[in-house]
Amino acid sequence: MALSTAVYTVATTPVLIHQTDADGCHVVLHQDGNHTLIGPDSATVAVSGYPLHAHVDFEFEMPPGSRIYGVTGSGSGSFWKLVHE
Repeated sequence: MALSTAVYTVATTPVLIHQTDADGCHVVLHQDGNHTLIGPDSATVAVSGYPLHAHVDFEFEMPPGSRIYGVTGSGSGSFWKLVHE
């Protein structure tokens, strides 16, 4: 059971935030208040991104072999992640 953390800068092009291994994992995401969304590599603000609330942790389970991306509506934003594998 390993813990890992990272900080990302995301912009209007989707950025890979996490990719799971064969076991899957539990993820906690946090963003700095910009209009930040998560979703697949095709995530966009207007179409398919899931919006995150500013300064609120978002926790979820990721199945084996899955990926999550971050994207902003404009400019850039900071994105923090905590992963429990």
